[in-house]
Amino acid sequence: MSQINFDQMSDRELKAYFLAHRNEKEAFEAYMDRLQEKPQQVIIGATEIDNLTVTEQIQIIADRLTQPPTNPISNSQKNQ
Repeated sequence: MSQINFDQMSDRELKAYFLAHRNEKEAFEAYMDRLQEKPQQVIIGATEIDNLTVTEQIQIIADRLTQPPTNPISNSQKNQ
């Protein structure tokens, strides 16, 4: 069996490979590592959510998900 180079795969290719080979530990680990490398966006803050009704929360989240990220949080920033 040849060695698969997950680093050379695009995100889409890696996801497709992982989904087709769900029992392959290396594919799972490569896919999870790739997901962790991506910046994560805070859509609505904890203090902001407390003062809103559920309807307002849903509307804000829907609006913000359709806009490009303005302040993504990288994994290095989250761990500080």
